[in-house]
Amino acid sequence: MRRREVRKCEEVGKEEQAAVRAFQTAKVFAREVAHRAEESALDAVSGRGKRKITDYLSDDAQAAKAAADEAICLLFAGLRLPERHADHPLWRNAVRSIARAGTSYVPPKRDYVGGAGLQLCRKRIDEGLTGVMSSWKRHGVTIASDMMTDKCGRPQANVMLVNDTGAVFVESIDCKMEKKTGGYIARLLRPILQKVGVENIVAFCTDGGSNYHSACRLLIAENPRIEHVPCATHVLDLLMEDVGRQAWAKEVVGRASELINYTRSHHWTRQYLRGVDGGKGLQMLRPAGPGLGRSTLLCPAWWSCGQRW
Repeated sequence: MRRREVRKCEEVGKEEQAAVRAFQTAKVFAREVAHRAEESALDAVSGRGKRKITDYLSDDAQAAKAAADEAICLLFAGLRLPERHADHPLWRNAVRSIARAGTSYVPPKRDYVGGAGLQLCRKRIDEGLTGVMSSWKRHGVTIASDMMTDKCGRPQANVMLVNDTGAVFVESIDCKMEKKTGGYIARLLRPILQKVGVENIVAFCTDGGSNYHSACRLLIAENPRIEHVPCATHVLDLLMEDVGRQAWAKEVVGRASELINYTRSHHWTRQYLRGVDGGKGLQMLRPAGPGLGRSTLLCPAWWSCGQRW
């Protein structure tokens, strides 16, 4: 049997190299198209009648799928991962990528995951943000900022940049041991203005706090072309708080809270709700504080459950 002559890369012409690259690209593309067609076919088949996808697989394929499902369940149980993560798009995309890689795939170790792999993911995110950031010069951008308190009671100021293309989270600033005055907030926002470019900023979007109003007045005095736009969500939240102080609203929210507290404190009621809708379960919302907006979502859910019961 004659052996093929293998030439070095230096001896291969540019046209042949381009042909090899084109063939490899077409091969990967064809594999991706076939995989998506297989997924579409399985989705279409799974919707016919009451038969499952496993009914259309061979015995060996069913055994392999059962072993893979068991390994995934052991992973979730061993790492104490919430069951809801099984429906997360990132997890399902990772499983599909592993399946496309084939049986020869070896998972990376923690050095790669926390090192080069993490840097690669960060690079991909930066590349994705390039298109959003490039639109700031064409369409302008709005600075959205709000003051909040984390679970440990530490005050933080969050800053985002928003326009029609998308939103980018810029920074979360620790504000402990500081008085949240208008001058202090203005000092926090000035470096962000310089970083983004004052010529690219269209407006400030903040809540109705007096400190943010004062900070925006100071910054607008320095840059008159920038406008201050109150946040509609905060305005509606204040409106809902005023409505929640009414007697009829207090009664409705109070009854909903009592019903939820009773349901969550008894095992048999929680088990019963998990079996609603054929085992899909029912998500309960617990109103807190004024929280009338949450109650408006809660009450229709209980009403629909009452009709089904």
